[in-house]
Amino acid sequence: MSISEVSLAVIAIVYLGVAIFGLVALILVKNQYTKMQQKIDEIKKEIQPLVADSKDMFYKASDMVNMSKEILLSVKELSNKAKDTMSDVLDGAKEASNSVSNLVIDTNKKAKNHIEYVFDRVESIEEKLDEVYAYLFGIVNFIKKFKGDEDE
Repeated sequence: MSISEVSLAVIAIVYLGVAIFGLVALILVKNQYTKMQQKIDEIKKEIQPLVADSKDMFYKASDMVNMSKEILLSVKELSNKAKDTMSDVLDGAKEASNSVSNLVIDTNKKAKNHIEYVFDRVESIEEKLDEVYAYLFGIVNFIKKFKGDEDE
């Protein structure tokens, strides 16, 4: 055997060693890949319910946000209606107050006029009673003179 044959044999052995080492490495990598794939599948199985729950929670949260928006719009609408109603009530109260004030003023004037009328009538009646008293006093004096009783 010559040096070239020995060197070819050494090179062939080295390449064979590298090829065997590459095969062993490939087998080990394949084993590791299979184990990693199994772990990933296990993690996926563990995470799947959580992902489903999170999606469900997301949809529920979206529904709640939409309901909150609808409630907010309803509250705004009710607030506007309440403002309008309050304005109407205040306007009505103002009108009623004005009406009541006018009614009180008119009633006060009527009462004052009626009281003045009553006082005038009472004064007139007093004057007539004075006249009747004077007339009756005159009759009594006349009767006294006619009877002759001046003492009575």
